[in-house]
Amino acid sequence: MQLSDHFTLEELVRSDTAIRLDINNTPDENAIENLKILANGLEKVRSELNNKPMNITSGYRSLTLNRALKSKDSSWHVLGLAADFHSPSYGDIQSVMK
Repeated sequence: MQLSDHFTLEELVRSDTAIRLDINNTPDENAIENLKILANGLEKVRSELNNKPMNITSGYRSLTLNRALKSKDSSWHVLGLAADFHSPSYGDIQSVMK
C-alpha cells in the first residue's frame, strides 16, 4: 500500500527482528492512519535532503515487537508515529555517529 509518493506501508512495518522471532507486526487501522501522517512527514524530511532516498531502518512496531527490542511501551513507534532512517547519499551511519 502506497502511503505517500515515496513511502509504502510495507517498508514502514518491515522488521528483521519480527521476521526472525516470528512476531506479527501488522498495524491496526489506527496505526495505518498514523503511518500515513508519518509518511507525509517523512516526505518533508526527504525534501530537506534534496529529495535523496531514505532507508527506513525502523518504523511501526507492534507492542510485542517493541518489547522484544527492549524499547519502552510508550515509544511512538507503537503508534505508527516514529521512524528511524538513514540516507545513503549523506554517508553511512558510522560516519554520522563519529
